[in-house]
Amino acid sequence: MAKKEKPAPKPNTALEVLAAMIGSTLVLALTLLVTKTNAPVGVQLAGAAVGAAIPPFVGTVGPRRHLRVAFAGMVAIVAVSATCLTGVIVGKATDSALLPLPPSIPILGRSTTPTTQGKSLLEASPSGLACTQAGCPGKVTIKNSGETSVQLIDIESSAEKTRFKVTGDCANKTLQPAQKCALAVSFTPVSTDTTVTETLVVRTLPSTAEVRIVLIGTVKTPPLDLTVDKAALKCEYSPGQLKVTFRLTPTGASPVTGIGATVVNETTAFSLSRTVNAGPSPQPPTTVTLPVPVGSHPRITISVDPGNAVKEADESNNRLQLTPVIPATTSGVPKTVSCG
Repeated sequence: MAKKEKPAPKPNTALEVLAAMIGSTLVLALTLLVTKTNAPVGVQLAGAAVGAAIPPFVGTVGPRRHLRVAFAGMVAIVAVSATCLTGVIVGKATDSALLPLPPSIPILGRSTTPTTQGKSLLEASPSGLACTQAGCPGKVTIKNSGETSVQLIDIESSAEKTRFKVTGDCANKTLQPAQKCALAVSFTPVSTDTTVTETLVVRTLPSTAEVRIVLIGTVKTPPLDLTVDKAALKCEYSPGQLKVTFRLTPTGASPVTGIGATVVNETTAFSLSRTVNAGPSPQPPTTVTLPVPVGSHPRITISVDPGNAVKEADESNNRLQLTPVIPATTSGVPKTVSCG
């Protein structure tokens, strides 16, 4: 009696093969989409687990499909379980919830009571600083206006080569709710008549809050003004004559050359004219000699740019009056006297 032969396994039809390929491709695309977006971490981990089961599912096409499907399902279950367990272990070690845990099920000793994490919020006062070459006005106060403590870990400017220097007690500081810290800002100008605008960004750890402070640095050249440098003023008397030494000090635009100056003894109406220069660095002083009798009381006036040929911010401070003290007797040796 001939043995009854087992029927040959039914071969996969072209439609089944095509369906398996399309399904695997869609699952792979979905996995890549989920893991490359800003989806929650738990969703990304689940997507990665599904992706781990793709190769076995593709292998279900062929003989003994029931065994292949069972094997693929087992791989999927193991992949999902391993992924979830890894997420729980990492979450326990980092004290963060990578995967949402169901309530009332204790896992690895962690309490599963749902907790509400407060919002993180930073405030800056003022929200911007307008600085000049003279400095920046006051400090910037950073306040934790949120409901949880935050650590300030990143305080940086938006510019690659910043012209502002930030100091203070905020860096790497943990702020409790309503707690404050202060930032001091200084400005280093690089050229005149320029305006620099940067944004100072303060971030927290975790990266849940940030605050931005607008920094504006302006450098303007002050208008020109000429005055007599009183610190360089000197009077020296010898019998019958008075030597007056003076130097100009400009502010603002400089240098300036060829400035007219006159020195007049108002008592005798004797005057001398000179041409002087003024610059950012000290210029050589100018000395004039006036005839002054022994024991007299002269009134000396130094006038800078008397014809107002040089445009200045203040034309009213171009005259300096002196009342030098002349000795009643002299030995003939030059003597330094008070210019008065």
